[in-house]
Amino acid sequence: MSAAASAETSSGLIDDYRDVVTSSDGVDELVTLEGVREASEPLADQVGGAGLTALLAARAAARRFVADDGITYGASITPDEDAAAEGRQIPTEPREWELDPLPLTFGAGEWSTLEQGVRQRAALLDAVLTDLTGEQRLVRDGVVPGAAVYGHDGWLPQADGIQVPGPRQLVMPAMDLARDRNGTWRVFADRTQAPSGAGYAMANRRIIARVLPDLHRQVDLARLRGFFFQVQKALVAAAPQTDDVPRVVILTPGALSAAAFDEALQSTVLGVPVVESEDLVSRDGRIWMRTTSGLTPVDVIMRRVEGDAIDQLDLRGDSRLGLPGLVEAARLGNVSVVNPISSGVLENPALIPYLPQICRQVLGEDLLLASTQTWWAGDPTHLSHIVTQLGSLVVKPASRSGATNSIFGWQLSAQERDDLAMRIQAEPWRWTAQDPLTMSTAPVVTAGGLEPRHVVLRTFAVADEEDYAVMPGGLGRVSVRADSGEISRASPAR
Repeated sequence: MSAAASAETSSGLIDDYRDVVTSSDGVDELVTLEGVREASEPLADQVGGAGLTALLAARAAARRFVADDGITYGASITPDEDAAAEGRQIPTEPREWELDPLPLTFGAGEWSTLEQGVRQRAALLDAVLTDLTGEQRLVRDGVVPGAAVYGHDGWLPQADGIQVPGPRQLVMPAMDLARDRNGTWRVFADRTQAPSGAGYAMANRRIIARVLPDLHRQVDLARLRGFFFQVQKALVAAAPQTDDVPRVVILTPGALSAAAFDEALQSTVLGVPVVESEDLVSRDGRIWMRTTSGLTPVDVIMRRVEGDAIDQLDLRGDSRLGLPGLVEAARLGNVSVVNPISSGVLENPALIPYLPQICRQVLGEDLLLASTQTWWAGDPTHLSHIVTQLGSLVVKPASRSGATNSIFGWQLSAQERDDLAMRIQAEPWRWTAQDPLTMSTAPVVTAGGLEPRHVVLRTFAVADEEDYAVMPGGLGRVSVRADSGEISRASPAR
C-alpha cells in the first residue's frame, strides 16, 4: 500500500467513527458533530497517524504487558452444593484484566472543574458520615428522614460513635460518574466502603505509556505517584496516638478478593503488608499481626472487607472474613479502620435526593456535581412518582446486599410492573428509582476499526489535612458491547 493510501486509511478511522457516533443519541469523548474534541486532539492525531494495523498491534502489546505483569480481576465463583449448604463460596481462577490502548483524555480546564466537584462531594460525604455516626442532627432536624438511614443495611449501630483520628472520618472515597446526553458529568454511585481501582489506574497508565510512547511524550500527562504519597500521609494521620511509626495493614478477603492485584500493587506502592483475618489477633483491646518474630501491634487497618463482615462477634456471625474483637478495639481507640466500619451507609441511594439541601446547609455551597435524578420510595410524593412512572425508571434496592439488581421498568411486562409496584408499596423504605442515564461513548480498538462503547469514570479522593486530594484522571471503564450500557467492574478498562 502506498504512503498516500495508508494516510487516507488512517484518517478514515476517525471519519468512520464520527459517522457512527454522531448518528446516535448522547455525546462522545473523542469527537463531536464539528470535529474532534480539543482535549482529544493529540489522541486523534495518534490514531490518524498510526492506522488500524498499528492500533491492533498496540492492543496486542497491551495484552502481553497485562499478562506479563499478572494483572487480573475477579475470582469467578463456582456453585458447589456442599459449599452452598455450609454458606461457603469456591473461587476459581481470576480473569485477565482487559485494557484498551486508547486512553480517556481530559483538558486541563475540564478536569479542574471536575476535580473541584469531586473534592466538594468528598467533603460533603465526610460531613454526612461525621453527623450520622455522631450527633445525628441531620435526622433530628428532619433534613434526612430517619427511615432512609436506619433502614439501610450499611447502618451499623454496633459501630455508632466510633471516630477516626485526624481531620476527616471518610479518608478515601470514590465516585462513579458518567456524562449525560447534554455533556454534563453526573454521579450515579458513591463508593465509600472499600473502593477498589486506584492500583489498576496506575497499572493502566504505565502500560499505555509503553504502548503509545509518542502520545505519552506529546501530552502533559499527570503523574499518580503524588496521589499515593498523600494516601500514605492520610493513613498515618488516621492512626491512634503512638510513640512509634504507625503500622498500617491492608485487610483483604484473601482468595475471594476480586481486586487482589489492586490490593497487591497498592501494598507495594504504599509499603504496607496485605493481611487476611487469620494473620491478625485481637488481644487486650488491641489488634496484633502475626509475624515470624512474634506479635506486632497494628494501628491502622485499610479494609477491603465489607463493614458488616469485619467482626463476627459484633456484626455478622457467619462471616469468614472478619476478626472478632475488631469493633471493640476500634471503639477503644486502639486501632483505626479506614474507611470507617459504618461508612457503607453513604452508599445508600436514598440519601441522593437530600444531598443538595445538605450541601447548602452544611457547607454553605450549591452542589457542584449533580447526581442522576433519584427518588426514594419512603417519601410519599416520591413513591407516587415511582409507581406511576415505573415503566420509564431504573428501580434499585436501597441496599446492595440483597439479591435484586437494578430493574429496568421498560423491560417489564404490565403484570411484572404491577407486581413490582406492590413490592415497593409493601416496603417503600427499601426502594429507590432513577431516571435512565444515557452515558457518553469512547472509542475502543477492534479488528473492524474504532467502535463506540459507553464509558464510566471512577474518581478517587483522599483526605488532605483540611481538604481532599483527587487522583488525576481516575479509572475509565467501558461497556463490553457497543449495544449495551451495562458496565461491570470486570468490564474493559482504559
